[in-house]
Amino acid sequence: MRAHSRDGAFGSGQGVPLACAALSLALLVGCATGRGQFAGDPGDPKAQAASAKESCEGGDLGACVRRARMLMAGYGVKLDEAAGRAAFDRACDGGNAEGCTGLGAVLEQGRGEARNLAGAAVFYRRGCDGGDLEGCAELGLLHKEGAGVERDLGKALKLFEESCDKNGRAGCFHLAHMLLAGIGVAQDQGRATQLFEKALFLSEEACEAGNIRGCYNIGVLAYEGHGVERDAVRAAELFGLSCQRGYPDGCTALGILHQLGQGVAQDDRSSLEFFQRACEGGDRLGCTNLGVHYELGKAVGVDIEKAGALFTTGCEGGESLGCTNLAQLIFNHGFKSDYEPNALLARACDAGELRGCWHLGGSHELGRGVAQDFGQAAAFYKRACDAGELNGCNALGFLTFQGRGVAQDTAAGLELMKRACDGGALSGCYNLGTAYVQGIGVPVNYAQGAVYHNMSCDAGYMPGCVSLGLMYAQGFGLDKDEVRASKLFGRACEVEVGGGCYNLGVFKEKQGDQAAAIQNYERACRMGEFDGCARVGVMMIEGTIQGANPGDALNLFDQGCQRGHGQSCLLLGLAFANGQAGLAVSPTKAAPIFQRACEVGVPAACHFLASYFQQGVAMPTNPPAAAEYYNQGCVGGHAESCYELGKMLLKGQGVPQNLDAARQLLDIACKAGIVSACNADQL
Repeated sequence: MRAHSRDGAFGSGQGVPLACAALSLALLVGCATGRGQFAGDPGDPKAQAASAKESCEGGDLGACVRRARMLMAGYGVKLDEAAGRAAFDRACDGGNAEGCTGLGAVLEQGRGEARNLAGAAVFYRRGCDGGDLEGCAELGLLHKEGAGVERDLGKALKLFEESCDKNGRAGCFHLAHMLLAGIGVAQDQGRATQLFEKALFLSEEACEAGNIRGCYNIGVLAYEGHGVERDAVRAAELFGLSCQRGYPDGCTALGILHQLGQGVAQDDRSSLEFFQRACEGGDRLGCTNLGVHYELGKAVGVDIEKAGALFTTGCEGGESLGCTNLAQLIFNHGFKSDYEPNALLARACDAGELRGCWHLGGSHELGRGVAQDFGQAAAFYKRACDAGELNGCNALGFLTFQGRGVAQDTAAGLELMKRACDGGALSGCYNLGTAYVQGIGVPVNYAQGAVYHNMSCDAGYMPGCVSLGLMYAQGFGLDKDEVRASKLFGRACEVEVGGGCYNLGVFKEKQGDQAAAIQNYERACRMGEFDGCARVGVMMIEGTIQGANPGDALNLFDQGCQRGHGQSCLLLGLAFANGQAGLAVSPTKAAPIFQRACEVGVPAACHFLASYFQQGVAMPTNPPAAAEYYNQGCVGGHAESCYELGKMLLKGQGVPQNLDAARQLLDIACKAGIVSACNADQL
């Protein structure tokens, strides 16, 4: 059972406008890890806890294991990780294999002390060798993920088989999933189904005998529809039972179902409360999901610091999704952490958390914290895609589409993005739409682009709504409809998509409603939409925002520029070039900023840099360099750059004279409204 993170178009999805992170929930493969097994009738938890303590002190090692689990879950007794570990330790030292497995789980999760995966593997091995089948399954998972031990799918399969052959529920469960996905073994859906049915049978026996972990596992199988008809209502009931009896994984699972509205009513408040309970009970996935609530402000105020602390707890406790979410929080919100975000993503990816692989590919594609390397990006996207992460397929498709890091193959790229779209990865639908709208690798087809953007928007993928709104606003492929466009932007803005707020601000400003425009720009900026921040900065300098400090505008431009937002770099460069916001005029400081903006695709910045080279401002005169940068600006659609390059070619100023090329460029400038370009003979 796994839960939710924040996914949107990333990596290659960032190559198209207004891509952003959005909430999505996913239930992934998982099984109980030995936290919270209470036998018999639940009765009075406090009485059970007292009985377990008394029996343990009397030398009953099985009672020590029960006491340890109750202490770790806070079931019938105050949660006390140190005392729980001591009870597991006592059982293990006395030769109780379940105690050794439990101690392994404590070390793996970092309960009460630093996480120790190598130590966990040692105790799982002791548990397995002592006959505890759960220990064999847990050791198999470590080998499957390469956590604390060498990654060895063959050993993982052998351990799962060893556990399953002796009627270990978890072994059958994990072996079935490997066969279903073809991980380390030939895909065999028939055998996987048989193993799921065996896991279900064993779990039902355990549940009837009072083993609450067995009840939880039936819930997982019922939700996934393995070995039994898919039944979210039954799953919710079983998760609720396990949660009530102190099993934190059950609380997490029930929180997920409340978040999704599957088997129970959709209720963010209930989801929050169950994740809180799970986290307090030691389930690091519960902590991770609780962090998402605080990051997105779901049923609680937005609190980035608390979200970061919870993701850190999850990550340090062995929950790879926590590592992925922590990395994204550092990147997207500037959260201060002792961890390097790409190292977190690598850790998550190596542990089998496919979103980590996908986002790590995005870092290599964008050059975010690492050298830009499209080949590496493609490799990580492929790793994610091959293992079933459809967003990785979408991102790989976009690179294949453009021939970046891999051989260009438009048909293969489209097929990968379509595979992602058809499988429910809405960023794939969005990027297909963008490809057709922008004519990237295919002829421009606004109508087809609108179909895909509408598909993603209707399914709740808000960047698709923003792009569809832009098409209505501009009349591309659709009848121009500013009212509908405004509604689409508003819909996206309401669910915290910065591009929606920014474009809604543009509409309000066009309508003369400055107060509403500023409100939407500022809201977009708070969401990390740098277009919004840039517009707020411009309005500060212009004096539109009353009482604003122009120095704050420079801070906004600088922050955006440092994060690779070209327009922010351009505005910061202009502030130095023109002496705005209290700055002294300084072309020397402006030039490298213009260069950075030009490199990330802002044609106006290429124009200003070219003029410096042409005139010898802040650098030696260099006509060939000027011509090159004017050409970059012109190719990017900046008419003034076409005009200046055309004049250089017409007169042979610093470059070889080329009358035909000059006239073509001047004609482009003339059609763009530069009147002086319309009569080349008078230049």
